[in-house]
Amino acid sequence: MLIFLLIISSFDTNLLGIENVDYTSLQLPITLLILVSTIKTLENPSNKNLFILSLILSLSISIIMVFLPFVISIFLVLFTKLILISKKINNFILFVLFFICGLIIFNFPIIGRIPKILYNVLFSREDTTFNILESFQLLQNSLIYLFSYNFFYFF
Repeated sequence: MLIFLLIISSFDTNLLGIENVDYTSLQLPITLLILVSTIKTLENPSNKNLFILSLILSLSISIIMVFLPFVISIFLVLFTKLILISKKINNFILFVLFFICGLIIFNFPIIGRIPKILYNVLFSREDTTFNILESFQLLQNSLIYLFSYNFFYFF
């Protein structure tokens, strides 16, 4: 019950938020789905449960990157459970492959545009071109900005 209250209070959702067509209103249902499938997979780490969990995790990462801490923690828990405790390295490798395949399937339209984005950033447009000679100056300017304006990080 405490975990449910923490999850429901950590997201900016309410009952009327589900009516909006927005990815932020999907955070709470996807989080609950991730938690339920993770607990089910930890109780019974069969190939079917690993496949379902990997597809849910790859879908959640494809929708919104807020779920990255969940995915990393679930990977660490499954690594501990499958490799260190149960000595089932094949199941963990299968889980990682299912996750990568799910990411490729759910992000397939974006993958086709990557060469054009790289061409525009590196070569084509003058306002977005990356110059390696200016990278040291950019790093120095960003550190000056962090030290001068972002005082919460450096107490």
